[in-house]
Amino acid sequence: MEVRPRGTGALIDDAIAMYRANARPILLAALVSVFPAALLVGIGQELYLRTFFEVVAASPGVSGPALPYEVLLGYGAVMAGAWLMLFGRAYLDTCVIAAAPRMMQQRVTDVRTFLKEGLPRYGWYLLTSWLVGILVQIAAVLSFVALFLGGLVAWALLSLAAAISVLERVDTAKAIKRSVELARPHLGRILRLVVFVALLTTLFEGALASPLIVRQIVAAVQNPEAVFQQTPLAWKIVEGIVLAGAMTLVAPFAPLATFALYTDVRARSEGMDIIIRARRLAERRK
Repeated sequence: MEVRPRGTGALIDDAIAMYRANARPILLAALVSVFPAALLVGIGQELYLRTFFEVVAASPGVSGPALPYEVLLGYGAVMAGAWLMLFGRAYLDTCVIAAAPRMMQQRVTDVRTFLKEGLPRYGWYLLTSWLVGILVQIAAVLSFVALFLGGLVAWALLSLAAAISVLERVDTAKAIKRSVELARPHLGRILRLVVFVALLTTLFEGALASPLIVRQIVAAVQNPEAVFQQTPLAWKIVEGIVLAGAMTLVAPFAPLATFALYTDVRARSEGMDIIIRARRLAERRK
């Protein structure tokens, strides 16, 4: 990966290339920080939504006994998993972004160092991403009559803030200010990329979980009544595990894409690519 102005496709390709070249430490970090929470969410979602649908479909309009324990257990698992996912994803993102400058130059093999690199800036990343989320939601609500356009603009302007808090080692206020300064001249490009990354992530997760979807479609076509029949608990757990695996595999892509975007914006706004090339030439002459 070279630091230079690139198009959206090249940025996505760079993020994927960095993922493939450093898959071992990235996936181990995702397994430690994301998979446990994703497992709770995946299994809980299957227990809650599927069982709830089965109960409602089985006796529409009839007020019967309390919902099965699977529904309550699933709901609790989803809530707990969502909270754990917030902290786990932030830790994974911090580790990936902190190691990204080294991954840009060479392959990272030391897993222990990779996992430790995120710790010093983890708190700042978590605080910054949390505050950015709140600001984006406020902007979206305030621009309700404009089809939430304010939320999209805020999302683009603040999309680099959390990464900047790690890469430039600054506090939340400075990271937000810096993100706005870097993003403002390239607002349209950044918005296209962040939306595209979000859509691509969703498609990746869907593709990884597609065997489950295909099975459900085939079962429904062969026997329409199967949609309303109870699914065995063991199969719900298997589906939850597959969903958790899909979420875990896809999770590192977003921070890698954000880092690629950060280098692109700095190259366009500050000529960072020229500075890096000049330093390399100076080092060769020594």
